Amino acid sequence: MLTALDCTENTPRLTNLDGIKHLPSPSCSKLITHNLSTTDIEALAGLLGTRLHRERLFPAVLNLASMADITANATCGSMGPEMFCKLVEHVPGQPVRNPQCRICNQRSTKPFERHPIEYAIDGTNRWWQSPSIKNGMEYHYVTITLDLKQVFQIAYVIVKAANSPRPGNWILERSIDGVTFDPWQYYAITDTECLTRFNINPRTGPPSYTRDDEVICTSFYSKIHPLENGEIHTSLINGRPSADDPSPTLLNFTSARYIRLVFQRIRTLNADLMTLTLRDPKDIDPIVTRRYYYSIKDISVGGMCICYGHAKACPLNTVTKFSCECEHNTCGESCDRCCPGYHQQPWMAGTFLTRHICEKCNCYGKAEECYFNQTVADLSLSLDIHGKYRGGGVCTGCRDNTAGINCQTCIAGYYRPAEVSNDNYDDNPCIPCTCDPHGSVSQSCVADSSQATPTGSCRCKEGFGGLQCDRCAVGYMGYPFCQRCNCSVEGSTNADPCITPCMCKENVEGENCDRCKLGFYNLQGDNQRGCEKCSCMGVASQCSASTWTYQNVGTYCVHTHTHTPKMAVNSNYTYKHYKVFIGIKLYFYLCSRRGTKHCVDFDRSPLYPSSPSTNHIVLLPENFLVSGTEQRISRRDFLSVLANVTRVMVRASYSTEPSAVYRLHSFSMQVANPSARGERRASAVEMCSCPPGYAGTSCEACIPGFRRVNGNLYNGVCEACHCHGHATQCHEVTGHCLDCSHHTTGPHCDTCLHGYYGNATRGSPADCQPCTCPLNLPSNNFSPTCHLGEEGELLCDQCQPGYTGPRCDRCSNGYYGKPAVPGGSCQPCDCHGNLDLSIPGSCDPSTGQCLRCRQGYGGAACDSCADGYYGDAITAKNCQPCQCHTNGSVYEVCNKETGQCPCKENVVGRQCDECMPLTHGITTGGQCVPCHCNSFGSKSFDCDETGQCRCQPGVTGPKCDRCSRGFFNFQEGGCTPCQCSHVGNNCDANTGQCICPPNTIGERCDRCAPNHWGHDITTGCKECGCSVIGSVTQQCNVNTGCCLCRDSFRGEKCNECQIGYRDFPQCTQCECNVSGSDSETCDMERGVCACADRTGKCSCKANVEGHNCDRCKPDTFGLSVRNPLGCSKCYCYGLTHSCTEAQGLIRMWLTLKPEQTVLPLVDKANTVETRRGVSFQHPEILAHAELVTSTLSEPYYWKLPEQSTAYGGQLKYAVYYEARDETGPSSYEPQVIIKGGPNRSIMMTRHIPGLQIGQLTRHEIDMTEHEWNYADGRSMTREDFMDILFYVDYILIKASHGNLMRHSR
Repeated sequence: MLTALDCTENTPRLTNLDGIKHLPSPSCSKLITHNLSTTDIEALAGLLGTRLHRERLFPAVLNLASMADITANATCGSMGPEMFCKLVEHVPGQPVRNPQCRICNQRSTKPFERHPIEYAIDGTNRWWQSPSIKNGMEYHYVTITLDLKQVFQIAYVIVKAANSPRPGNWILERSIDGVTFDPWQYYAITDTECLTRFNINPRTGPPSYTRDDEVICTSFYSKIHPLENGEIHTSLINGRPSADDPSPTLLNFTSARYIRLVFQRIRTLNADLMTLTLRDPKDIDPIVTRRYYYSIKDISVGGMCICYGHAKACPLNTVTKFSCECEHNTCGESCDRCCPGYHQQPWMAGTFLTRHICEKCNCYGKAEECYFNQTVADLSLSLDIHGKYRGGGVCTGCRDNTAGINCQTCIAGYYRPAEVSNDNYDDNPCIPCTCDPHGSVSQSCVADSSQATPTGSCRCKEGFGGLQCDRCAVGYMGYPFCQRCNCSVEGSTNADPCITPCMCKENVEGENCDRCKLGFYNLQGDNQRGCEKCSCMGVASQCSASTWTYQNVGTYCVHTHTHTPKMAVNSNYTYKHYKVFIGIKLYFYLCSRRGTKHCVDFDRSPLYPSSPSTNHIVLLPENFLVSGTEQRISRRDFLSVLANVTRVMVRASYSTEPSAVYRLHSFSMQVANPSARGERRASAVEMCSCPPGYAGTSCEACIPGFRRVNGNLYNGVCEACHCHGHATQCHEVTGHCLDCSHHTTGPHCDTCLHGYYGNATRGSPADCQPCTCPLNLPSNNFSPTCHLGEEGELLCDQCQPGYTGPRCDRCSNGYYGKPAVPGGSCQPCDCHGNLDLSIPGSCDPSTGQCLRCRQGYGGAACDSCADGYYGDAITAKNCQPCQCHTNGSVYEVCNKETGQCPCKENVVGRQCDECMPLTHGITTGGQCVPCHCNSFGSKSFDCDETGQCRCQPGVTGPKCDRCSRGFFNFQEGGCTPCQCSHVGNNCDANTGQCICPPNTIGERCDRCAPNHWGHDITTGCKECGCSVIGSVTQQCNVNTGCCLCRDSFRGEKCNECQIGYRDFPQCTQCECNVSGSDSETCDMERGVCACADRTGKCSCKANVEGHNCDRCKPDTFGLSVRNPLGCSKCYCYGLTHSCTEAQGLIRMWLTLKPEQTVLPLVDKANTVETRRGVSFQHPEILAHAELVTSTLSEPYYWKLPEQSTAYGGQLKYAVYYEARDETGPSSYEPQVIIKGGPNRSIMMTRHIPGLQIGQLTRHEIDMTEHEWNYADGRSMTREDFMDILFYVDYILIKASHGNLMRHSR
């Protein structure tokens, strides 16, 4: 392709004569006119072929845009002529001097007025232009699409603006199919808009990348300047992590056929932003809007053909499409596969570092086609053209009767003579087999020396021999019939088996020496004794030879470059006789699961460099040694190893040379088992007649349901597993069952699995049944577990939310449905979460109908506020009481949305709780009435809620209509002050004459009148008001006003019955029992209690009944004034609920004995005990803190000697201590601790408020369950309290108090 250098324009290009643009020329003096840095150009060239063409194959980088189809969804002048102006001369708010306005018209005959999208890629200075936003704000959104017509690898995209600024917000996108587009890069006016518009963190500064497929957002190319001819450079490869050697991720990220520029916002001057935000475009000055549009002078897309590194040229073909000129033995339009016959290695894309040439298969000239097989490659079975087992080429269509991976062997019925090797293949390397039809099994023979030697030898029928099976074998006579001679060749010692009598070997018997003696098996000619002795692991003595056959297993090809002592091959095959064929193996190692002492090894002659060696080993004891001892292994131990082979190891190092290479090839082992399809009988395998419970050909295993005790093989015992019929195996050592079936679990399969119930020990497959909660269906089983109840009923114990009942067969409160019907379930009632779930049946359990909404909510679906409430019942759920004022509202139901109550006349406020101005009385009179303030005496016409007007000085009264005390002469403006200070300023309201204050007597008005009290010179005296019936006299105390009451009355005015009396004014005496009555109603000092008026019924304690609270309720006893419940609940150890108080018993005090002068101190848990620091000072026991703390840490307690305690008694003691502070580490610990109960496991504590320093405090603690607690703070139950008293273990009284205590007594 001819090229010409073009440096005349601002953007130099290498342009071919067909118009295809290339990368900027390195020889052009204006190389960086495109604003690509030298590093960018070098990186792109290096990546895409320019730098490495001489070493690797990559096509040249082209400007793909020049050949693309390009479209735009909007172009200026498409609908007719329109004016546009350049922004470069526009300054908002200033007169336009040189508008530089032009016309755009796509239908114009003048070329300079047309600006179609094709101008953006034609390589000239012409440009494409969009409609300005004068035509509508929707022209912010314009899309340009390029169709490159095939998929390319894209390196960069360069966009050059024309007579407008670069786009503001836009997206560069890519696509393979033109339907699904993915972003390459985001562009935004500001970093903030990266977040708000595209939800991507901005990449500040020049674009950079941290991942091969990272999509960034940048504001670097969206600046307002330059106002024209600005450029945007997007490098898709340079700067990414794998730019030097592209990863599959980067290659996929840069592959595209379609490229789309999605413009979303034109870049505007900041001064025009306010103008452009007006809602109606018609109100915007067209001088502003016609200056904002998109214009693109050039779009360059740098890319190359996708040839996967296998082509350096990519010319146009006859259908105007680029196609690769493939090299490296690759084929296809994109060099994406190996050519026929070149599949020795898998096809791979070429990189800058590796060419990955497709390699020819080695078929020795007998095939033209091949394919790659990964398994063949992994096993190193394919020989390459360099004579190495490397790759996975498999030849197909082998000619001249050849076959195999490399056509290296012959088809069935043909063989390759020994003198014909792979290197001297002739036209017919395979010749027909010549097997005798009488004596051979088939017409196939040994095809080549890799299978056996000699080649061409046939497989003979029994009694026939020779290479072609054309004569009788030894011990047979009469070809072509070859009948067996009388004496067994294997069992007799006769030189000629056809001459009688027969002489039998040691372990053989029979007239013809053709059977093994009892206890022996496997008659073989190479066995000097004729037959092997039965092993049977020492538990049986009779066996026979198996009828199984051998098959080859386990072929491995291993290469190693390291000094590995052995190569291990796992084996899962059980004990049989094996014949092993191992290629290049000089050291063979077998191990069983019994440990290293059961490892045996085989060693042969050393291996020499470059000298292949093949060994065949028969698995017999005489061929192996005990590992580590070099001693011959016994037949018994050898069979024990074979009974449980865990690994086979082959030596892999024979030199100390670090660079040595070892190869293990064609490792195979012959294994006998019942399913083998081999042709050679495995007669060396013994089939023993095992005792009951034993299994295996040599009794080396146990039958299902038995275990090998302790895993012993020889003379091992098979013991029955105890699995209740739910498992066939158990652990050899522990006897625990393995793989329990029938939904059981446990060491002996004796419990049911979660989700099942029943008695697993019954021994039947149906012992454990699935939980039916309530049905045995996945859709109707709502509890994962269940169990049998005391009466044998099924109880589901983990019902899912929404289900209840013993079998989860009902819906919980708040749910509805039919869980007991197949497919049915419980769903939440659709009551908007407003049900009152504290009440059962809040919604219908079958229909879901809402029945009981929670307080304040109502409606059929609890979706509104109830009458008397208002708010939002669905979203906010804030229904609240209307609280309409009783006096001010017509009724107490308000508007359910606003909460406005219906108000009476003259009443206002949401709650109707305020009177209108100049009215009052909503709280006092029940309605708002006018104030009616006196115009002479009041300051205004409004009043307070009580109706009190605001009076002038000296005026009083609700309406301000009379003079106050001390004033007279009511008139407009107020009243005149009296001149009567000597009588408390009291005077006649009309005349002003001085008078005494009310209810006073004496010349100076200085005494109260009879039956009055509380003399005051200003206000006078108050009336006593003593009850005529309840008081002794009508005269009350002149200072306090209290009346003197009769015995059965009380109160300040003697107008109430005294406690213990009822029905004022009769005040009849109550007959309440003080012990059984509620203490809140009693006067304990007087020994009386209150009762109800009219009935005289007393208020009883919880366990007391009767009109006078004088008897215990059933199942209780011991009416006592000290019992807060009145009576105690019967205990009787749960045997009966009926009891009475014991008669004839008296309480006795148990005190410390005279000899008990020193009590031990213990810690709180009674685990450490000491008497150090404890002394006796009559009559007290003294503890010295500084001596005690060396042994015990606070808190510590006095431990009382063994004591008997009785319910209802008291624990009495006195405490005295001296310390620096009253509050310390022990202040919040219990004062008394008692532990006991049948198992001595229950502890109860009693807390007492802190004690004062230096003050002897006496305590009397009632021995009832009241005010006692468990150690965790819960209230003590009577049952546990009684158990503790009956079985007291110890009693502790706190001995440590305060902070820095000196001593305690």
